[in-house]
Amino acid sequence: MSLIPIIPFLVFERFQMDWDAWFHLSRIYEIVNNIKYGKIFPDISYFTFNKQGYAVNFFYPYFANYPIALLLLIIKKPILTLIIFNVIFHTVGLNIAYHVYYKLKKSLYFSFLFSILYIFGYTDFNTRLLNMGTYNQQIAYIFLPLAIIGIYQTLLGDAKKWRYELVIGIVLITLTHLLTTYLLIIYAVILFTYLVLFKRRLITKTRAITWGYSIVEIILSTLIFTIPLLQQKFANDWLKVPALNLGSSGILSNSASKVSWWQRLSDGFSFQDIIIVLFLIMIIVAATYKLFDNDTKIILIGIVVVGIMQSNLLPYYFLQRLSFIDMIQNLSRFDVFLYFLIALFISNIAQNYHNSKKKRKNNVFVFILCIYLIFCSQNFNLEKNIFTGNMTSFDISSYYATNDNIIKGLSNSNFGYFGPDAGKGYYRVNGFMDYRTSQQIKRIPNEKGGYDIDSGSYQIENQKSFAPVINFPPTYQVSSNDFIENAVYFDNQRTFGHYKQDKFRFVINDIPEKTKKIRTSITYLNGFKASNDKGEELKSYKDKDGWLVIENRDNSEITITYEKTLGHKIAIVISIVTWLVISLSILVSSVKNKYRKKS
Repeated sequence: MSLIPIIPFLVFERFQMDWDAWFHLSRIYEIVNNIKYGKIFPDISYFTFNKQGYAVNFFYPYFANYPIALLLLIIKKPILTLIIFNVIFHTVGLNIAYHVYYKLKKSLYFSFLFSILYIFGYTDFNTRLLNMGTYNQQIAYIFLPLAIIGIYQTLLGDAKKWRYELVIGIVLITLTHLLTTYLLIIYAVILFTYLVLFKRRLITKTRAITWGYSIVEIILSTLIFTIPLLQQKFANDWLKVPALNLGSSGILSNSASKVSWWQRLSDGFSFQDIIIVLFLIMIIVAATYKLFDNDTKIILIGIVVVGIMQSNLLPYYFLQRLSFIDMIQNLSRFDVFLYFLIALFISNIAQNYHNSKKKRKNNVFVFILCIYLIFCSQNFNLEKNIFTGNMTSFDISSYYATNDNIIKGLSNSNFGYFGPDAGKGYYRVNGFMDYRTSQQIKRIPNEKGGYDIDSGSYQIENQKSFAPVINFPPTYQVSSNDFIENAVYFDNQRTFGHYKQDKFRFVINDIPEKTKKIRTSITYLNGFKASNDKGEELKSYKDKDGWLVIENRDNSEITITYEKTLGHKIAIVISIVTWLVISLSILVSSVKNKYRKKS
């Protein structure tokens, strides 16, 4: 079932990329080269993102991309690698969804139904996992049933029984997509508030002990990511991420107007999301045959709450001024909860109907297969241009994913601002504003009361650029900036061509005589060290704009290296040991349960 929808892409070995695809491809490619040259645990970026020590791995988890990178390193075919992992992720997601529902309801057939509804019913999950849009968010989606049900059961249900699901789900999601973890925190806070206000009798010593164990296990398991994140967060004046939310006209407010309830209904009836049509049908069936039980009522309340959170009933125009709200970016982020709850509702009502009418299970199986086939017919409709050939020259140069195009783009991973040349090359120029300091991103008030971004843009001949656009003529005047060019400043004088990267070293050469201060193109992080050609360490520090600055003493060449902090190294050891202990505990628990059943 995971393979069938992907067969056309597997046969033709091509697909259409999303806007963010190059961002995620570069992160995978960075891991590939780290492993290739002997660095097992990546830190900064050496081979991508302008090869300038970009901090993406400290703020955006790379762990879910690690197995993809391993396969790419072996077979060296990006398209085949991504398609194989598309099938793997779908298979893992189906099994997780099946496991969670079966543990809840003990029904083989309806666990099967829920897994199909959850994985194939959410169109965006399927299309964006393939075209690498919000790639890590989609990977995190497959782990969500563990976390959503785990959190609910730990707070309001059988805490001890669901402890491992809770821990595994949250750990996997935290090490995959931090924003999804943040949404889970919001969800947990809402449930905990309800617990304190209305279900205080459930707060027992036994449950509190389970909470304590779970929290400790989650914290220790994720230290490998959270420790370096916190260290680097406090090492510089990082711009609040996501950095695209820089204007005063809120992105969240704009999204709220687009994610109305009526829009969801119209999407359903236009067969963009068939699962919404099924949801409406099941409400009618449930009302007609009186199939609402306590579980379905709770689920329905959850759907209403998510609907309110995605609508203008909440004043996001004001709320988005708070950074912890603004970081959500857009309200479609809550879709992961909505589709989970809808799939859960449909499965519950279908099971209640089957039990009340004593229908044959063969009918249920046929119904599930029909639903699956309908989902397959809709999930990849956005990719049809790849097979019809109806692609613009813009799409071909920017979004057309073939092995050759991806390899070309990754050989020169240029990440800058969305300038006039964006989208004309074999790679997208994005990622400019994320993980930069506030001083490096200049905001200029505009006439509309918002802000424009001053990218420090200037023109440079393509052939003279540090990262020339692959399919542009050599003399073409490309729009560039200091980020893209890795410009070096010698005593405040900007220069080009003095910077190079050699595996895990950054080198600044041909330094003019009597140069006292060198401002690098590297954003300051804890761990950077500079030395001269004799191996002597030079004084380096963070300047007022957050750059790494080096004090020079008559050196013609300086080498910059990065070494993980002591805290980062200790965190790696602690997390790995914790993973092993948890895995062993689950194994022992599983063996004990099987022994009890036999006896």
